[in-house]
Amino acid sequence: MQNSPDTPDERLQRRRTRRWKRRARVIGPFLGIPLLLLTLTLSVDLIEYQKQPEPDRLSDRPIRMTQPGSTNPIWPSRLSASEFNPEVPNSPEEAAKAEIQSKDLDVTLPLPPPSRPPTPPYALYHADS
Repeated sequence: MQNSPDTPDERLQRRRTRRWKRRARVIGPFLGIPLLLLTLTLSVDLIEYQKQPEPDRLSDRPIRMTQPGSTNPIWPSRLSASEFNPEVPNSPEEAAKAEIQSKDLDVTLPLPPPSRPPTPPYALYHADS
């Protein structure tokens, strides 16, 4: 240990130091848990949730059917007599000509392909199995 002999005061001082270290090792874990909990509660208080205002979403807005400031309709409500070009024939000759032309048109739908009979069950299995 030491080369010189110890005085009683030095030995008493070392003994007190050893006692305090021993007490600190015993009491330390019990003091550590409340300190840990205190630290956690303080950190939670520092990092608090603050609600932000919700952003304005397009799905929350009402749908306006007409555009503001636009008075012109998209489709004209009436056509004038000069803009209207009828396809209906006016004279009996034109009516007869239109009827002949309509008979010449082929408006029949093509026939579906002929249906096949179902495959027999024995043809579905392989000869190997």
